[in-house]
Amino acid sequence: MVGVLLLVGACTKYEVPVEKPVKPLVSQVKVSVPASRMLAHKSDAQISNIMRAVRSGNITPDVAQSMLLSLQQRSLQLPQQDAALADEFQFRAVQLQLEFDDPYAEQHALLLLKAKPGYALVPNLHYWLAQAMMRERRRVSARGELLQAIADPYSTALLDHQALNMGIGMLVQEPDDAVTVQWLLAAAAKLKASEDVARALDAAASRTSIALLAQLRQPHTLGAGLLAGIYQRVAWLAVMRGQHEVLDRVAGWATMDLPDSDAAQLIRQWRRGGGRPAVIGVLLPLSGKYAKFGMQALHGIRLAVSKLAYGDQLQLVIADSASRSEGVLAAYQRLIDAGSDIVIGPLLANTVRTLAPHLHRDIPLFALTNQRNLAGLSPALFIHSAGLQFQAVFLADHVLRQQALAFASNGGDAPYSPVAMKVAILAAANAPSQAAAASFRQVLRQHGVKDVYQLMIDGRVDERRALMGLRRESDDGMLLDTLDEEMALFIADDELSPQMPPGLDAIYLPLSGTQVSRLAGQLAYVGLNQVPLLGDGGWLDGHLLDDHGRYLARSQIATLILGSSDGDRERLTHATDADYRQLWGDAHQSPLGAIAFDSLLMGGALVSSWGLHGQSLIDALHTSAGFPLASGAVVFDQQGVGHKQFSLQTVRHGALVVLHAGAASQ
Repeated sequence: MVGVLLLVGACTKYEVPVEKPVKPLVSQVKVSVPASRMLAHKSDAQISNIMRAVRSGNITPDVAQSMLLSLQQRSLQLPQQDAALADEFQFRAVQLQLEFDDPYAEQHALLLLKAKPGYALVPNLHYWLAQAMMRERRRVSARGELLQAIADPYSTALLDHQALNMGIGMLVQEPDDAVTVQWLLAAAAKLKASEDVARALDAAASRTSIALLAQLRQPHTLGAGLLAGIYQRVAWLAVMRGQHEVLDRVAGWATMDLPDSDAAQLIRQWRRGGGRPAVIGVLLPLSGKYAKFGMQALHGIRLAVSKLAYGDQLQLVIADSASRSEGVLAAYQRLIDAGSDIVIGPLLANTVRTLAPHLHRDIPLFALTNQRNLAGLSPALFIHSAGLQFQAVFLADHVLRQQALAFASNGGDAPYSPVAMKVAILAAANAPSQAAAASFRQVLRQHGVKDVYQLMIDGRVDERRALMGLRRESDDGMLLDTLDEEMALFIADDELSPQMPPGLDAIYLPLSGTQVSRLAGQLAYVGLNQVPLLGDGGWLDGHLLDDHGRYLARSQIATLILGSSDGDRERLTHATDADYRQLWGDAHQSPLGAIAFDSLLMGGALVSSWGLHGQSLIDALHTSAGFPLASGAVVFDQQGVGHKQFSLQTVRHGALVVLHAGAASQ
């Protein structure tokens, strides 16, 4: 019924007949519109209404296409109508054909590209073509369309970002490293945002072998900027892996090809520091009630030493913080007296607070605590964790990024603002869940999102009444009232009631898998399963798929990459479950052990492979490039908070599937 009402609302202005759907045809009318006028153009409300209606199933694609093309023909007859809007009606009709797999869609898209080569939605049309080709598994053609989208002068930075995400995700399964690297470098040469150029180069470096790099350094293959970027990233990966022979080769090439570049100077600096002995201090609770967690972290640290090529250059000095704050200062001082270049630990927030005022300013301490608010207590303090609060921040950033990308894919030309977003948080009463909810909400608030609804899940079997209240509160009440009025005027049958798509953009559930499984059917009952559901590692308790994924198809979970087959991860130093069992006899490594493993990897690379110490070591930890790690890349901000990039998993057909590189575009 909403479809009928939307149809009436969208067509009142032009009285468009819709009883005879027609196939979109490329118009023979050519209107010259200045590029500046097209780029400043904003989509008409009618277009937005029609696109929403067809995607929510309220009208059919054929009806929507008929409406768009009829509106186009009417607009061409009105002198006051913006000619760019007339073209957009046509582009949107072809977009719907592609989106709903019309057999004539690609033919019409190619004709439209030929007829309107200078229109502002041309890069979007290339992207829509790529999406359709990917559904048909025509990956080579799809990659070509994505490059055309990025290269188009009217492509926005947001559309570039979306196309890059799609390309990276597509290339994960590409077995040929040369194909992957060439596509990424071609994209990097055309991308507008520096952060996207960096992402493309990072992804390319992870697939670049020495043999392939030798080909790329041939004259006229790459520009100086791209060549410097690849050299620096391949060298940095070699530093992180302890591959000194690779570092030597890249340093020699960089000196020959780009002798005065910053990249060459930096690589030479890494090479000079290679292989010096390092002392790693370890400060963990190895006795008392938290000893179990201290041993998990220590096992991860020792496992890292055994895996690293330069492990024999690392000396561990271990002190027991004894699960309490008393005596921790003396334990820390023993590590400093032993010559520690870095210190890994402690775990407990109170211990970190006790230590912070007494930390040596030029000896970094990696605190493995979940308390983000401890950052800034000392310039030597770095918070490295995969706790729920860190996952919440990652997921909140993910929501904001997804909304911006959705705005770009729908042809939005104005600067994107997240203020209009509506997000709900369903949290339990326990402290970890509440802390994660607070972190998620804080990130959204910092970006100006005002409509953040929070609901306490108190453990009752039936939460439907509360969920229905959330649904009513977050829906567009004014629009719903308007629909009620229109139904009273136009529809005689008063037993009908309007049904609207949910007004929420995302729902975050910092809950256990047991709670999520119980809620899944209830969310579906009130129509909230249509909203993307976001969760954290707490979902992975063995109960997530009790409903066989029926109501969780749009769920995404942030978690460590442990146990996945991610291609990029296989190129990093990491520990498998088999490694852990062989050394310690336990079934698998814990998330805390993985974070400790990666902390040792960072510290060892900087001190031994890079040869840094003191203030230069502190400065290097703040590098904006971050550190590629098995538990997710990390970038430390100026306060010392490690911003993690986790693996995303999703529920598809009743099974957990890891979303590889480019998951943000899913």
